[in-house]
Amino acid sequence: WNIEASTGSPNFVAPSGPNKVGLVEMVAFKDAVGVATTLDTTPPNFTIQGTAASEDRILISLAMDEPGTAWCRAVRRGSAIPQALEVLETAFASAVAAPGLLTEVNVTAQDVLGQPLQRGTDYEVYCYAQDILCLGCATPSGSSAQAVLDSKTLVRTADATAPQLRVLAAESVARDKIQLTLQVDEGSKVWCAAWEAEPTGMASNYEALIKGAAAT
Repeated sequence: WNIEASTGSPNFVAPSGPNKVGLVEMVAFKDAVGVATTLDTTPPNFTIQGTAASEDRILISLAMDEPGTAWCRAVRRGSAIPQALEVLETAFASAVAAPGLLTEVNVTAQDVLGQPLQRGTDYEVYCYAQDILCLGCATPSGSSAQAVLDSKTLVRTADATAPQLRVLAAESVARDKIQLTLQVDEGSKVWCAAWEAEPTGMASNYEALIKGAAAT
């Protein structure tokens, strides 16, 4: 077109360069478009950094790669793997304010009814993460079923409580034998011993004395 105009019109003067909009027009266009935010439909990634357990609770430390919320649930080892909604329904959650920031989820029950965790018990912990609802998104993005499955972490609650012992029966079954029927509230090993009179040092050394002379 430049060649045709140059040869066909004596009044045409070829420009030194292409015509372009100025800064004022560019700023006006920017203002007309406004702020545009891209959608975030990718679920957040999360990593479990560690766990700690007492007799009645499990603490899960985790980090996410974007702000959001993490939920965790503990089920007895060997139980069915919980679905995402089953992890959410127990409501053991913690907000994550920034990427990489550690947060702790405190799990104190094993179901939505609030059944307490049992001491000295093996649990499988599963977690689910969800990001913050982005501008223009219909729903927040949450972990997939595979991500929930991959989060499986084995934890055993502590047991610092002595077993409760109950004597059901005590009888002499021979001239040199006494038979005791006992009941304990958890798996235990029981030692029993008998003397005609309390041996010396029982108050301070009862464990060694009983185990040293015991039937189990």
